[in-house]
Amino acid sequence: MLYLLPFYAQFHHIFFYFLIYSFLGWCAEIIYAAKIKGEFVNRGFLNGPFCPVYGFGAISLLAISKSFQNNIIFLILLSLFLPSFVEYITGFILEKLFNTKWWDYSDTIFNLQGRICIKFSTIWFLVSLIILTFIQPYFIEPLVSFIPLNYGIIIMYALIVYFIVDLYITVLSLIKLKGLFIEIYNISLELKNKLNTIKQIGYSIRPMDIPAAPRNIKSKFTDVLENTSKSLSNKLEDINDILENTTYNISLKLSNKLSKEEIDIFNSISKKIKELKNNYNNLLNKIAYNHSRFFKAYPNLKSKYITKSLLDIQKKIKLINLKSKKKD
Repeated sequence: MLYLLPFYAQFHHIFFYFLIYSFLGWCAEIIYAAKIKGEFVNRGFLNGPFCPVYGFGAISLLAISKSFQNNIIFLILLSLFLPSFVEYITGFILEKLFNTKWWDYSDTIFNLQGRICIKFSTIWFLVSLIILTFIQPYFIEPLVSFIPLNYGIIIMYALIVYFIVDLYITVLSLIKLKGLFIEIYNISLELKNKLNTIKQIGYSIRPMDIPAAPRNIKSKFTDVLENTSKSLSNKLEDINDILENTTYNISLKLSNKLSKEEIDIFNSISKKIKELKNNYNNLLNKIAYNHSRFFKAYPNLKSKYITKSLLDIQKKIKLINLKSKKKD
C-alpha cells in the first residue's frame, strides 16, 4: 500500500498521479473543444498538455477517500461535492489574482456565480466515481507502481522543473495581459472625459445655428455621444466620422456660435480621439498576436476592467486567423 512506502516514494507516486490526471483532464478538454468547435484548441491553463486543476482535484479525491474506502455513502458525497468545490475555488482564486473570469456558466441553468453549474457538477460526480472504483485501482495505481523508483525520481524532478518554467511563462504572460487590459480601461476613461467635454460644446449648438451643416448632423452627433452600449472601437470610429466631416467643422467656425477657445478645445479633442483610436488598435494587436491562446482556450473569458473590448479582441483574433489560413 502507498502509505507503507517511504516519504520520497510516496511523493513520487502522488506526483505521477497528479501528472497523469492532469494530462487526462487536458485530453478531455481537447476532445470537448474539438466536438464543440470542430478544431484543435489547447484548453490548458499552462502551455503544455496538462490541466493542473484536474490533477489537484484527483489527488484531493484520492487522499480524502483513502480513510473512508468502506464508507460508500461518504464516497458518493465526496464525489458529488469535492470536484465542484475544487472548480469553484480555482475559478475564485484566478479571478482575484488576474481580475479575469476564465469560464462562465451564468447562461447555464442552476449555476453558482457562474463558476460551477449542475450540468458539469453531474459530470464531475460520475467521473469521480469511475476514478475511485475503476480507473485508479485497476489502471493508474498499477501503472505508477510499475515505474522503477530510481528512474521515476529522475523523471519527477525533470518534470517539476518543466512545470515551474511553464508556470512562470504562463503567469508572466497573464501579468502582461492584465496590464494591457488596464491600458484599454484607461483609454476608455480618457475617452469618456473627452466626450463629456464635447457634449458641453455640442449641446450648446442648435442645428438651425449651423446652416451649412449636413442634414441631421446634430442628431447623429447626439446619438453617437449617447450610445454607450457600443464597443469602444465602434464609438471611436463613429465619432471620428463626424469630427472629420470638413463641412461640419467649417460650419462650426463660420457660425460664430463658438468662441475661439471652444473651437480650439474641440479640434484638440478631435486629434486626441484619433490618437486614442490608434492606441486602442495597437493594444488590440498586441493582445491578438501575443495572447490569443488564452482567448481560444477560454472563449467566455471576462475581465473586470473591460467587457465590450473583449469582443473586439475576439474579432481581431479571428481576422488574424483568416489571414493566416489564406496565406497557407
